[in-house]
Amino acid sequence: MALVFAPGRGETLTLFCRLAQQAGLCVCQHQQYDAQVWDVHLKVRDQRKLTESNPAIIENHFPQSLFKMGETGERIIAARPAGLR
Repeated sequence: MALVFAPGRGETLTLFCRLAQQAGLCVCQHQQYDAQVWDVHLKVRDQRKLTESNPAIIENHFPQSLFKMGETGERIIAARPAGLR
């Protein structure tokens, strides 16, 4: 099992997911994996919309959470990073 946090910019994340699926892994993507992290993301995104000419950059750099389903179909739940407890 592996937990991967990666931004969606470029093609790297898409290619990684495709390769993992071709290897027989079930890959799920989630952006709202933690309420506190998501709230901070929304605040930063909204603040940048007011000051930046290209607020889409925030969306491109926000890490998504990917997790593999367990062999028996059991979900692996992402734990909150230690700094956010």
